[in-house]
Amino acid sequence: MSQSGSPLSLQLGPQRRPRFNLARFRTPYSPGSSPRNINLLTTSGLQTAHPSDQPSPPLVSMLDPTLSPPNPLAEDTQDLTAFINSVADDLAFSGDERQQLHDLALMPMSYQMVSLMASSLWLQAAHEKIATELEDIKKGLQEVAEHLHNDFRLTTSQKTFIKETVRHFFIRPVPDYNSTINDIVQTYMKNNNTKYRLPGYPSDPIVRITADRLINVTKNNMKSNFRRLIWNSIEKRESLKHLTTRVINDNNMGSRMPTAETTKSIASQLALMRKVARPLVGKKIGKGTDTGFWDGMNKSLKRLRDEYGRSRTNEMWRKWEDDLIKADEADFPWSATEHHHDEGLNMDEYDEEMFEGPDFDE
Repeated sequence: MSQSGSPLSLQLGPQRRPRFNLARFRTPYSPGSSPRNINLLTTSGLQTAHPSDQPSPPLVSMLDPTLSPPNPLAEDTQDLTAFINSVADDLAFSGDERQQLHDLALMPMSYQMVSLMASSLWLQAAHEKIATELEDIKKGLQEVAEHLHNDFRLTTSQKTFIKETVRHFFIRPVPDYNSTINDIVQTYMKNNNTKYRLPGYPSDPIVRITADRLINVTKNNMKSNFRRLIWNSIEKRESLKHLTTRVINDNNMGSRMPTAETTKSIASQLALMRKVARPLVGKKIGKGTDTGFWDGMNKSLKRLRDEYGRSRTNEMWRKWEDDLIKADEADFPWSATEHHHDEGLNMDEYDEEMFEGPDFDE
């Protein structure tokens, strides 16, 4: 875009009006005398033959409606030089522009009109030239904007924020682990796009596709990491209480912790994962081979929804949660000395300040 001829290379320098050599057309005049060509003060260009005649608005008032027009009946006594200087002062004219006014006032009427018409035509041509150049610049900027848009990339902070959002909702008691998490995260981002500095989400297809791809990749990574976390907790006989606390601390977004009710639902979801995983732990499975764990989770959750309904706040769901938690605690009793690490897990630590304020590192 920086090459010669590019719309962005156009320069809009100062546009100066051509100065006519008006002195050639002066008629004798001295301050205090009665000017013969004072008709410049009226747009009609006609002498007023009688005081009762009503002249057109003075040219000066057309230039600036705040100026007080001179009394046309006082033309014979008006000091033309003083009047021109007053007009020039009000319009902040330079010495050159001021002199042109004096020259114009002393010209014959026909010359005055031609001079004014020529200036008007020049201004019109200059305006059209500037308008054309501005339109070219606008087109150039649109090309730049389109190029940047087509090359859209999420910032590092935006990527981190989206990943943490996926992790936040992944540990909640979702009804399945297929597309539901994607839908939840996408809805949250749509309703809070200013937090992510993505005003084009989800209406802009390029922004939406880029963000949604990251959501899906992050969800799949979470499924892989979470399966290993569940395997690890079973092999090391980690208590459900400790596991739940660890999962929430590592994945909850922001400083607000889940309510006691939500924490209990998260614990029951983890207990269900361990129930589904226990028959699979210890089996030799090749690298990259599907263990069947997530398929088993989706089938178990579907059976529960069919039996207890979609809302997990009803009494049947609550009883199921209590029973499952008690069964898991019996199998993996809590110990005050237990301590577990996420060995081999790709759990990135998040910066809480990212969620407490609007500032992002670009």
